Amino acid sequence: MKAKKVRVEPFGFPLYIATSDESWEMLDLDREALAGAVLTHRGKMYVALPEAYEEDTVWHEAHHVARMLNGAHGVATDPEEHEADCYLQEHVVRLIRTVYKPKMNKIKMVKYDKLY
Repeated sequence: MKAKKVRVEPFGFPLYIATSDESWEMLDLDREALAGAVLTHRGKMYVALPEAYEEDTVWHEAHHVARMLNGAHGVATDPEEHEADCYLQEHVVRLIRTVYKPKMNKIKMVKYDKLY
């Protein structure tokens, strides 16, 4: 499956979400070496993610995307003023979830009576 294109607002920036083996190969990435990655390839920004949804990896890579896009568009953030990064990161996570949503609806949730 090809990478899925989403549009990151408020910048109208196209971002490609790569989850399939085919798209990872096209990006010349090694699934054994990486959980995820943000990179540019042929002038496009890609987020390479696992085939199955992994919350931690999605949030981690979305943070990279938020910092890169805010910086590229002149939105200054620093340790005291970084709310713009937080909101953009959340927006990117929501976009990524739309790519996974068709697969996530097929996953059967398991109810556990005890944690241990």
